[in-house]
Amino acid sequence: MNTPTGKSLRFRGCFISSLMLLLCFCSSTLRAQDVKFDLNERGQLSYLYFPSCNMDTVAFNQKNFAGPTLLLDGESLSLNRGDDERTFMGNQKGLSYSLKYAVENGSMRLTVSCKNISKADMKHINLAMRIGIDNCMTSYPQWRSIYFPTLLKCEKTHFWGYFMNPNGGILTIASPDPVASYHLQYNNASENFASGHLIYTSTLDLLHPGQLPEENPTNCNTLKKGETRT
Repeated sequence: MNTPTGKSLRFRGCFISSLMLLLCFCSSTLRAQDVKFDLNERGQLSYLYFPSCNMDTVAFNQKNFAGPTLLLDGESLSLNRGDDERTFMGNQKGLSYSLKYAVENGSMRLTVSCKNISKADMKHINLAMRIGIDNCMTSYPQWRSIYFPTLLKCEKTHFWGYFMNPNGGILTIASPDPVASYHLQYNNASENFASGHLIYTSTLDLLHPGQLPEENPTNCNTLKKGETRT
């Protein structure tokens, strides 16, 4: 029996009009009056841009820390383009999963869906999504346009936060549904949460097997047989 839970993320630049926008597709580039971004064949972003805002383009990593990328217990899950230019799907390790992009109300919306198609419940799993935004501030003046994960907050019922750069650009991120936890990829860290100086990118743990702070969501460590989380 499927149990939909409704999970999606919205990325939005500051000072964006709240008008509903029409999509216009050109190859793999999604365009609208206030949102523009480009996708590769694996469903990963190369940039995110809000033309009507006075803010820098949001750059994404293109190699080891590219994203958005789904990971199961730390290993990347492959994605292929679906029936349209903005949907990417995969089937691996007992999971059927997808990413779907859209432009809505001046925001980029990313909907993540995952279904347990194995013959047993998946317990104590770590299902994560590496966002892929380039957070690495290596030198001046390059770092002035780099967006840093200034605030990421996992609430019991939802998730919210923002990335900001020294030039004053702000990229907000939110989900109306809970996200178990998050972690950052530091440049000299072999494990999550280890110390470091530079941050390559940020990752959201959609399902997390470990103990979490009291204010974080609960019941986010199991995907039952046949269950779908969207």
